Amino acid sequence: TPNLGKKSLTEIKDVLASRGLSLGMRLDNWPPASLRNDDRVLSI
Repeated sequence: TPNLGKKSLTEIKDVLASRGLSLGMRLDNWPPASLRNDDRVLSI
């Protein structure tokens, strides 16, 4: 988004990295089978 600056993105990446995470990473066993087979539509 235009309002998300490079510094903000770097800060987000740093926080994620400090927790062993990164943007776009793949998570094993996600989504769990219970969510994959759920036909309900979620609205936020």
